[in-house]
Amino acid sequence: DNKIKLLSVNNAKGLESKVVFIFNTEALSYINKNEEKDEDEIQIRNTKKLYTAMTRAQELLFISEDEKYIDKIDEKYLTKIEDYHNLDIDSYLAADLDANDFLINTNKTDRFNKIREAYKVQAEEEEKAKEKTEIKLQESIISLLTNSNQDLKNKIENNFEDLDIKYKKMILEAELLYFAFKSNFLNGSLVYIAYAKIIEHMLREFLETQDQTEKKLTLGGILCQMRGIKGMKKILQNIYYIDLVYNRNDATHNELKDNKQVEVIRKYLIEEEGVLKIRDAIHEEVSLSQEEVEKEGNLVNNYTIVIFNQRDYCSYLLDNDELVIYQKKLSEGNYKLKGHYINKSGKKYYRIDCCEKLN
Repeated sequence: DNKIKLLSVNNAKGLESKVVFIFNTEALSYINKNEEKDEDEIQIRNTKKLYTAMTRAQELLFISEDEKYIDKIDEKYLTKIEDYHNLDIDSYLAADLDANDFLINTNKTDRFNKIREAYKVQAEEEEKAKEKTEIKLQESIISLLTNSNQDLKNKIENNFEDLDIKYKKMILEAELLYFAFKSNFLNGSLVYIAYAKIIEHMLREFLETQDQTEKKLTLGGILCQMRGIKGMKKILQNIYYIDLVYNRNDATHNELKDNKQVEVIRKYLIEEEGVLKIRDAIHEEVSLSQEEVEKEGNLVNNYTIVIFNQRDYCSYLLDNDELVIYQKKLSEGNYKLKGHYINKSGKKYYRIDCCEKLN
């Protein structure tokens, strides 16, 4: 406010100003003989009080000289003003602030960047150490339990007989972690992640067969891609109902807030055989998309661009009725086509693998 604030040290606590003057520093050396505290304790208190006053300054600090405190500061940190009685404060402030502005800002930037970088490195190291510990613990538990749980292996083999072997292995690992969790030997986060991976791997593999995804897609991204596939609607409803994405992220980055969610995802996948329901829905869609279909008809040349897996396809109409896509531009005419069906954003397309123009 262009006003000078005159405050005691106690009243200045928590406040800051660009320029601060501290007068009568030597008064802090005064020791009241009537105080019951010893001199060393009073000295410590007064030193702390001076530190509080000094750290109110953001850019410039003017402080009176005394033998007990200020004279102990290294002179390279000080600019001494000898003839202070005739000091033109305005001129001195203007000159000193201009001269030090660059150094002040450079120092701040460098200092804070170093602090930020140090915290970043520390956080990364802690995360890596945590991850290594969790993986090692998980592997140890799986190794320990697998050797003594042949009955569980047989049960999974019987209940999921025609499931792909890699998913049987993932179920076994998740179930072993679950029993360790039920014995209070493991927190719920690792167990939840193990079950969630089964769903994520199945859906990712399916989308790859549909030529609609890349490995870098997150679980949330995979589910977004799945929205346009009508045959997977019921599966998606179940996945959203158990709040998979939120709980998986919670388990990955922190600790699962509610361990009951472990029971929820296990009930859906294992007890209600959700893993088989996902598999069956996938097989139905894959069989549709992988079956080669031959067609012949008139291709209308009014194409638009459709993007599949970050690749551009030209979209046409076959006999003014059916959506057809091809990676190359085709002229209008009658064609003999070979290809298969795929789903995209709720629409079914016939994707041409090869074609021959008949006229």
